Amino acid sequence: MKGFYVHRVFILGSNEMSILLRHILNSNPMLGYEFVGFISEKPEINKKDVLGALDELAPLVMEHQIDLLFVTLTAYNDLTKSKELLSTCNKLGVRLRFVPENQYWSKFHRNLESVGSLVIINPQEIPLDDLNSRFIKRLFDILFSSLVIIFVISWLFPILCAMIKLSSKGPIFFRQKRTGINNKTFTCLKFRSMCLNEDADIKQATHADTRITSMGRFLRRSNLDEFPQFFNVFIGQMSVVGPRPHMLKHTEQYSELIEYYRVRHYVKPGITGWAQVNGYRGVTDELWKMEKRVEYDMNYLENWTLWWDIKIIFMTIFGKRSHKNAT
Repeated sequence: MKGFYVHRVFILGSNEMSILLRHILNSNPMLGYEFVGFISEKPEINKKDVLGALDELAPLVMEHQIDLLFVTLTAYNDLTKSKELLSTCNKLGVRLRFVPENQYWSKFHRNLESVGSLVIINPQEIPLDDLNSRFIKRLFDILFSSLVIIFVISWLFPILCAMIKLSSKGPIFFRQKRTGINNKTFTCLKFRSMCLNEDADIKQATHADTRITSMGRFLRRSNLDEFPQFFNVFIGQMSVVGPRPHMLKHTEQYSELIEYYRVRHYVKPGITGWAQVNGYRGVTDELWKMEKRVEYDMNYLENWTLWWDIKIIFMTIFGKRSHKNAT
């Protein structure tokens, strides 16, 4: 199973439980996990499948594009150690799961999940970790995006495409690599609103940006430039509502400046979001602006409900703040 949302995982620990877990992951690809290697708590020499030590976790995560860490060591039953590891994982944008050796007693623990026959503990459960919640949100995304594509995009696209083509030289669509769920990169679609330029992937649009065409300014202020993203939603790369996806340059930049910036990638990015309907959109020329976005995104992913999604959509269409700071 090599789907878009297969988790690439490390296992921290080298014991009977870690061997059993690796066997389960490798034998059941439909579970959605790809075992990459073991991590040891301390440096170990010439041990098979051990890629490095825990203090090398950050570069190893980047090198192997890991988004989930299983821990099989009983030492992390200690609350202080487990909190420290969770903090480290949040900075890296890596989900954390503990696999207790005593599977029977762990059944009385809260925040339980399962991997095959094993019980695992989720130390940072969010609403969309629940399979039923993810199914409901995905079903809503499919239905909503289908309605928009059939009843709006079908007649609006030909008009906008013609106007974009007549207003300036270049392609109709702007395609940009952005960071999606679990730090996976995807191609985000937009109507092209700028003249062709070499800075599109590194420089944000500003209010007086000369790169924006006259048609592009209308598209951006009306949010029509985002409509092609309903195709991203339909195929499962995005959600109608979620944290806005940022260009790869910004992910790299702000993950160094904002401690838990990458936590916003624990859910799918959205066409609109809680930060945007509260006015936090547009150029982030000061750090506090991005910090506020992340704050609102964290609030959303920690407290998600379907009704909140519907409220955000309503606020996007009818609220005044959702159009604030549009460039």
